[in-house]
Amino acid sequence: MHHSWKYAVAVAVLVLNCRASMAEEIFKYNFLGAGYARSTFESKGMPNMHAFANGIFGAYAVHDLVAIGVGYTKTTINSVNGSISGISFSTPSVAADSVNVGMKLHKMIVNNIELGFALNRNRTTSESYTILVGGTPYLFPSTTDYSNDFGLSATIALVPEFKLSGSLGRSTGGNTSVNDNYSVDAEYDITGNVGIKAGYHLSGSNNSSGSRDYARGFSIEGIYYY
Repeated sequence: MHHSWKYAVAVAVLVLNCRASMAEEIFKYNFLGAGYARSTFESKGMPNMHAFANGIFGAYAVHDLVAIGVGYTKTTINSVNGSISGISFSTPSVAADSVNVGMKLHKMIVNNIELGFALNRNRTTSESYTILVGGTPYLFPSTTDYSNDFGLSATIALVPEFKLSGSLGRSTGGNTSVNDNYSVDAEYDITGNVGIKAGYHLSGSNNSSGSRDYARGFSIEGIYYY
């Protein structure tokens, strides 16, 4: 149970930092942005856990086919009070800071469709926290965790100002189990340099009991292209 919040952190990091680098005119590669994400972690037999995150991110094209990016995310997992098999438990709010560095290979296959492959490295530091199980306290110290994200994406511009994208990938390494990640996003260019993006994201992993855990949520971002 004590790894559940780390899974939620990984999802929040993924939501804000696995950005699609966008060719000239329609697809843009150099940008700065800020965003908000909210996700819900669902595990069989446990109350749902909720997380929200605020982050900043940016990318720069170093080649016609390659962009590098970096991001920072502050995530908070809300407190939970409930019971498992009749045994009460309580967890406090837990905060974590994450730094993400990555690269994306992108290729426009026709005038309005782009394919991409992204690879990211995450460093997440969490604060210490204490949970109560049946009234007995259990202390978990502050930790630093490293994980990797990789995935494929496709973006289509229905018109130059409006784009839809989808991605699928995986998160591995560190204290989190292997997660399968999926997302769909819609982006609208308000002006030539300012855009807004909204997305829905789903992540799943197998737990030790053999059932499937899920984290799902949404994000909204403001982006400045330079």
